[in-house]
Amino acid sequence: MNNNHDNHACTHSQQANPYTQSLEELDFSKSIHQACLQGDLSKVKAHITKKGSRVVNERDTAGYTPLVLPVFVRHHYGARSGHEEICKLLLENGADPNATTPELLSTVSTSRQRFSRPLSRAAAGNHIKVVTLLLRHGANPKLVDSGGQSPLHKACENSSIAVAKLLIEQDRGLIGVKDNRGRGPLDCCRSKDDEVVLMNALQL
Repeated sequence: MNNNHDNHACTHSQQANPYTQSLEELDFSKSIHQACLQGDLSKVKAHITKKGSRVVNERDTAGYTPLVLPVFVRHHYGARSGHEEICKLLLENGADPNATTPELLSTVSTSRQRFSRPLSRAAAGNHIKVVTLLLRHGANPKLVDSGGQSPLHKACENSSIAVAKLLIEQDRGLIGVKDNRGRGPLDCCRSKDDEVVLMNALQL
């Protein structure tokens, strides 16, 4: 996935006003989103204190909510980097654990908008503490992304076996969910060993 913030200026056309771009970049550098991206808990707290809880669900110009950033530092803001304390703070202040955020999938022939959610990102990153936190605050493991994949698909796809087992404990029915290509979670396992571990967990 492209990092819309590292390449912030590239999201605008070449004709974009450079002064407007500079202001937007300055805006982002001072935002709660940047604080989440940097893993700066004290700055995140300061934003919430100053602006109130409403700020935890605000979207930046790329469409990301603060929660998805600590999860996603390697790729995204809150759930993917595994910054549990920031995720916990955001959730305790009313962050929506099921909010969709965009992913831009680009190929040679096409570019189309896709979406995902914090739980899927945390599952893909094997951040079991964040996954546990999200589930505790109402994240729905049955919700799928634009590719029809559940968080369990993402866990299996990325060899996040501990997370996969946790999700199965939450809802064994997840094992039967098929994505848009007709694949179940076990079909997405990277190795036969991973599949065997999960089948044993399911007692299949």
